[in-house]
Amino acid sequence: MGMTKNVMTGVTIKHAHVETGLSTPTLNRSRIVVMGLPGCGKSSLVHSNPNAIVLDGERGGQTVADPRAVRWPDITLFRKCNPVELAQEYQRFVTWVCTELRKGDKGDVQGVETIGIDTMDEIIDIFLRGICLEAGVEDPLKIDGGDGNGYTLAAKRVFGMLDEAYRAGLGWAAICHTSMKAVGRGDNAKEVPVMSVSPSFQKKIRQRCEHLLFMGRRTELVTVPGGFVETSDGRKIPKPNTKRSEIRYSIAVR
Repeated sequence: MGMTKNVMTGVTIKHAHVETGLSTPTLNRSRIVVMGLPGCGKSSLVHSNPNAIVLDGERGGQTVADPRAVRWPDITLFRKCNPVELAQEYQRFVTWVCTELRKGDKGDVQGVETIGIDTMDEIIDIFLRGICLEAGVEDPLKIDGGDGNGYTLAAKRVFGMLDEAYRAGLGWAAICHTSMKAVGRGDNAKEVPVMSVSPSFQKKIRQRCEHLLFMGRRTELVTVPGGFVETSDGRKIPKPNTKRSEIRYSIAVR
């Protein structure tokens, strides 16, 4: 605390240091959506984070880049739980992670900074099927309660779970399946990547996420220098260049 004396009045004023409480979150504690066509490395990216616990609804990360990656749930849980129970298990697990996180050094999730979701499509589908099973219907739109239809209820539960994690200080990285959609007409027509979830879920995801990562993969033909080969009499003869295909990965952040 500093002090300033007014030379005109002789009054000394005490100044308190004021902080806004706002700070830029680290990447691990941000809310991120990872998009891209199949095979571009979305799961490998999220599963390779040693500071993440991945809600692996697809069990897609069978090969992970980092052996410390933690995936949940175990495959046996899928086999013994119906969609209602499975959705509840997801909610309970995230609540447990948040509770352990607040314990600090005494908790069981030390070092965890983010929740991975592989994939958002599958998690949404699990919650939707659970809600339909609860209501005894097959179509989520046939649920007409005071809280909205099945899609509205699923969104509240899924994003309520993620909001709970974010309030506890965790970021989240959600993988979304991506498809190409044609926009425009004639010479202005082009294909753009879009999330493979309903427009209402797309809107909610975009409203919450802070970074959109578009991952791409392409095959590129590269030239490999041929070098030289030495003959028996000591002469060096140049070898012809060769070409080979290499896979290039890219990430665009928005």
